[in-house]
Amino acid sequence: MDSYVNGWAVMDKQLLPDTTAQAARLFPWVLRFFDWLFALVMFSGNANIAATFLIGPPYLVWNDLFPMEIHPMQFQSLYSRKTVSVAVAAALLSACGGGGSSSDDGYSDNGSDGGGSDTTTITAANISNIQTPMGATYTVDGKASVLLSQEAQLSVTTADYTDLTLYTFDKDAVDQSACVDDKCITTWPPLLAADSDVATAPLGIFEREDGHKQWTLHGMPLYFFNGDSAPGQVNGEGVGGVWHTAVADPVDLQTNDTDGVYLAAAGQVLTTSQPTMGTFVAGSLDKSGFALYTFDKDEYGVSNCNDACLNNWPALLAQEGDRGVAPYSLIERTLGTDGAVVQQWALHGMPLYFFLGDDQTGDTNGTAIDLWRLARPAATRLAASERGSYLTANGLVLQSEPEISDAASTEATEAAAAEVTRERPLDGMALYTFDSDEPGVSKCTDGCLTRWPALIAREGAEAQGAYSLIERSSGEKQWALNGMPLYFYYDDLKAGDTNGDEVGQVWRLARPVPVATLSYTGEYRFVAHGALVNEDGVADTTWADFSLYTFDSDNASGKSVCFGACATRWPPLYATRNDQDFGDFSVIQRDDPATDAVEEVYQWAYKNEPLYFYFEDSAPGDLNGDGVNGVWHLARP
Repeated sequence: MDSYVNGWAVMDKQLLPDTTAQAARLFPWVLRFFDWLFALVMFSGNANIAATFLIGPPYLVWNDLFPMEIHPMQFQSLYSRKTVSVAVAAALLSACGGGGSSSDDGYSDNGSDGGGSDTTTITAANISNIQTPMGATYTVDGKASVLLSQEAQLSVTTADYTDLTLYTFDKDAVDQSACVDDKCITTWPPLLAADSDVATAPLGIFEREDGHKQWTLHGMPLYFFNGDSAPGQVNGEGVGGVWHTAVADPVDLQTNDTDGVYLAAAGQVLTTSQPTMGTFVAGSLDKSGFALYTFDKDEYGVSNCNDACLNNWPALLAQEGDRGVAPYSLIERTLGTDGAVVQQWALHGMPLYFFLGDDQTGDTNGTAIDLWRLARPAATRLAASERGSYLTANGLVLQSEPEISDAASTEATEAAAAEVTRERPLDGMALYTFDSDEPGVSKCTDGCLTRWPALIAREGAEAQGAYSLIERSSGEKQWALNGMPLYFYYDDLKAGDTNGDEVGQVWRLARPVPVATLSYTGEYRFVAHGALVNEDGVADTTWADFSLYTFDSDNASGKSVCFGACATRWPPLYATRNDQDFGDFSVIQRDDPATDAVEEVYQWAYKNEPLYFYFEDSAPGDLNGDGVNGVWHLARP
């Protein structure tokens, strides 16, 4: 557990390597000088640090005095901060003269290199995955051994690192560590491998120059961060702009002035090649920083790129230990038309490829080829809940709010304030839409935006399918779903919270399905809400906000048996042919057995149960169809 001194959290020393634990004993004394330091900062005129101490926002940016940004473990209310990471205390020690000169690498470099090592037994590591604010994240389950360095003398220590986040370092190369001096190794302890450890790709093991074996992910060495004090924290994300959370998907963000932000491969990955005409094989290559693309002719979950196409656009393949976590998935494909069956990485169902014409990191020559697009980072993913499937943020995203946030003032009439956009790890945090918005227009500003921060698009983001971009008054581009802008809720404190749903009966969980959830007799029920259409796929709001029902006689496989007079009394919740399945919601084709023709009419279903209205409901809120003939029931999550 964390211990507290004057209301500030100090990391449990059992989670720390030995040398850091010694430093932790000094923390209470440092914190007793807190008021003195604050007065000193005020005297020096450093308004940024002074405001941080005085207001206490949920993140701390030490951009003038300290070398790191400390990210929140999860999105939290702007006025609810009681603890900070041990990184704050470490930074305070550094500011008081403990640790040499500042470095862009997120640690202080005293210029020393690792020297001799001891013979401490190294524990075999059980590497696993957990969900963190960055998404599916690599960690260890149980005890692990790490490398420490003090005055150029290396040592090994073993402790319980269960669910503490692992990181990679941009200055490393495949099977090469650039973290070799005292300060780097102490701040970012390398995860060591025992002689008995066996790696399954994408994990690997290499031998460091100091003779110790270290674990890798896609060939990139793995480290802990001594600023993480509890399981699931990602305080090391983005430190110095070169340290990043080790996540399950083999991609990284790249950017340039022409293309904006796009996806590239992270480290050593599996890809296709054609060594002889007509024969394709899978091989491991270092593709760090090489751009990834999607193909307009592909279909959801299906690659249509084979033979000559596959030669020019090698596929990004999955390795034995890979697993797809939304919005990423693994799809089956063949190596060429008749080759072996393998798995390929896909983003939102669209397969990912390299371009043979990209010769080096940073090349994006594939953008000149018709039908091919740079793969862009996904801002959203699907999540499940007792209210049904809904949209959440995916990993590291951009969030906009008023620059000066006063959580006590939440009225829309609050004086206008400039909007500021920050990058935050908010994986799994619920997204919402606002009924008072109009398609393509956000009406949530100032006090509203304090409570409902906007989901902002990265530079180069492109509208696709139901997802579009709207321009806010600040000039920032905000993500929208079916034209409706997307927001977070300030009172959702962790992934899985859905406290914003139904607030004021104008805020709804975001989903690409025209369905909202309402509380009813201690449970929930579905109503039609959003982009409704008629059987021809044309926008039609006749049944907006009306109750939805299911029919016991429908086929268990999700087929509707309600046609003719039945469909007149129980109109279907229609979908368009372009709508996609979304979690528990699916799109079914209506096949009237009374006709021979195959009709292009589609309907929404929930857990394979088609959804309907009832003709005797005359207004939203009516529930007249519930229990009719004992076979019609309110649709519930």
